[in-house]
Amino acid sequence: IADGHGNFIKLNKKWEHVLGYTIQELEEKNYLELIHPDDLEKTRNVLVDLEQQKEVVNFVNRYRARNGEYHFIEWQCMPNGPLIYSSSRDITERLMVTQKLAYNEQLYRGLLESQNDIIVRIDKDFCFTYVNDVFCSTYRASREEIIGAHIFAKIAENNRSQVFAMFEQLTHPPHRMQVVENSPTFNGLRWISWAFSAIFDDNHQLIEVLAVGRDINDIKLQEE
Repeated sequence: IADGHGNFIKLNKKWEHVLGYTIQELEEKNYLELIHPDDLEKTRNVLVDLEQQKEVVNFVNRYRARNGEYHFIEWQCMPNGPLIYSSSRDITERLMVTQKLAYNEQLYRGLLESQNDIIVRIDKDFCFTYVNDVFCSTYRASREEIIGAHIFAKIAENNRSQVFAMFEQLTHPPHRMQVVENSPTFNGLRWISWAFSAIFDDNHQLIEVLAVGRDINDIKLQEE
């Protein structure tokens, strides 16, 4: 429980664990002093809304702990006259994990885009979830028209049973397979060597197939 002037009225013991101050120390502080300077303006705007008796949900700002580190706190606030009744939770760890995943995804995509091979990901419903720039240039297709599209829109009907069989085979060890096909690219038919790998979730259910294609047309022509 707090008021709109920066005063804590009543706190539970969880705050001692999150910020490292005792309850008495926190109740003697103006909570605006603990807020990250970059979050002060938006916090004051929220206090104006609360003063007008507007409920606030999922508001996040940063509070300085005793050790100087800042914690991201997510708030659900309900005004009641001059008082603000709030529930909150420390989401710092969750945000750090999200940021790390986003960074890793950026690195991963950067790695994929730096390859000369065609790279595709297809989900268990046979829809494209990712294609790299090489795929787009090879087949003269934009990501916008490909991502989310069903692969059967690109595959002749008499070849679809082979796709079902391939997905089924990938659910069994070694969860990898190779296929060489004469593929209709923007530059005409070209021999592409595909390496398929299964991607599983924590319950070992197939969620995606990663396909890496390499143009071996020149090699094939030399063999002939």
